[in-house]
Amino acid sequence: MALNVALMLFNLLPIMPLDGGRILGNVSRDYARLWESENAQWVAFGLFIVAFMFGGRYVLPMGFRVASEGMGFVAGLF
Repeated sequence: MALNVALMLFNLLPIMPLDGGRILGNVSRDYARLWESENAQWVAFGLFIVAFMFGGRYVLPMGFRVASEGMGFVAGLF
């Protein structure tokens, strides 16, 4: 469960290939226009690689914490 939460949080990062970038692009027209050029797609690819390589250090522990807090909340209901 914690891995699923960590992957969900990683997917919500506001980098364009991920869903968080698409959500932010729908909310902000300036952000969507930023990613329309061909060079911006290479920048987005680089940011995705950097987030994938170094983001696990921060996203995975946050996912474990959110999952454990959620499980504690659900257990408290019963």
